Parts: sequence; structure tokens; C-alpha cells
Amino acid sequence: MSKQSRRRRRIKNPVAALPANEVLPYTTSDCPETMKITVGDRVHVVKMRSKRFNCFRRNCKCVNCGCEGTVMGLDMNREGYVHWNLYAEVDGVLRLMTKDHIVPKSKGGADTQSNFQTMCERCNKTKSNLSFTPAELAEMVGFQDSIASLRGKMGALVSKVKLREEEHEHA
Repeated sequence: MSKQSRRRRRIKNPVAALPANEVLPYTTSDCPETMKITVGDRVHVVKMRSKRFNCFRRNCKCVNCGCEGTVMGLDMNREGYVHWNLYAEVDGVLRLMTKDHIVPKSKGGADTQSNFQTMCERCNKTKSNLSFTPAELAEMVGFQDSIASLRGKMGALVSKVKLREEEHEHA
């Protein structure tokens, strides 16, 4: 599998997917901590409360790029543990939504709701533990998108040249 294919496949082991507005209401402190969810012939016990869900209930949009999480994927990790993840659909590709620390924990930021914001995985990875302004972060993400586009164009050009060289060798 190519590196680009791995990046595009976001729900690694999907068990189910539901609209976020059908799942997030069941993630409050008034609801049970876990819920049994039946998919096919299997019953999964799923955690329904977390700091991430509280953050997502407040705002499902990435504070940087504005993509909106609309799909809750019930994902299974390698150990067989099933959990909910929020995804945004961007250009036909699912993008994982994350709970970001506004002031990074590595810089003394608290692990509290007032220090959380929703970010897509791409913007959160770009931000890392740095203190970008919103404009600087948007510019950095734009640079990364440009670099990815250039890599794709370079790869296509290299393939074209290799094909031409192979045709020349066999002529």
C-alpha cells in the first residue's frame, strides 16, 4: 500500500459509522458511561464519556481550517477495543478530528475543557506543541498542502520520464 493510500484511509478498522448528531447526545454525564452496541452478530461495549466528546459537543469544527466533524466512526484498534472517533469528510476523504490543547501540556497547559479546542488531525499535527497564531497555522497548513501537491507532480513527472526511457530502450 502506498504512503498516499495509507493517509487517505482514516477509519482503519470500521465497525460502524453514524451521523455525529446521533451519537454525541449520548456522551453526556447524564448518560451511562458505557453502552452496548450490536453490530451484526457481535456486541461491543463502548465508552461513551470522555474529554474528547465534551470538546466535540461544544464544537465539531476544526478551529483552524473549519472542516466539520459529521461522522462518528466506531473503530476497532489492534487489541480489539472498540471506540468512537469523530471524522470530517473533506474532498471525499475522511479526516480524523482531535481534541487539541490550546496551551500545550508540554508548556504547562491544563488538561481541562477551557484549554481544549477541536482540530482536525492535519491541523493538529502541524500545530504540534508550538504557539502559532491562527494566521500562521493556516499559512503552515497551506505550505504543507503545496508541498504535497508538488510531490505528486514530481512523482508523475518521474514516472513519465521512466516510461519514456523504457520505451526508448525497447525501441
